Amino acid sequence: MTSDFTSLYASLGVDPDCDVETLKRLFRRRIAELHPDRGASLSEEELMLLYLEALRFHRRHGRFPGTRARGGNTIRLAAVEARMPRQELVAVPIPGGDGASRQQVVAVTLLTLLGLLLLGFGIWAVG
Repeated sequence: MTSDFTSLYASLGVDPDCDVETLKRLFRRRIAELHPDRGASLSEEELMLLYLEALRFHRRHGRFPGTRARGGNTIRLAAVEARMPRQELVAVPIPGGDGASRQQVVAVTLLTLLGLLLLGFGIWAVG
């Protein structure tokens, strides 16, 4: 589906320069009006897809589609962001450390349990 944000704005009766809260409020009101028994120019599914795409665009560019970029910085940042590689967290195995790290975890766990046991016994003996 190609994004025709003008139909989203027309369906919601909102200007592209509106703020996010206004768009959300009018979207919710419009969705409540859309009912299978009522006719509409956009289906509920099409309206939902356009709404979500408009919010994604706003998060990325700081404005809704169809508005002018203010200051020109928004477009430059979007171009730089598009060229930047996505950063993902990757688990890197420690060479030869798999067994050692497991042993360390077991040792720390056992020492913690022993400490808690001694603490509990001390509290029981005093009380």
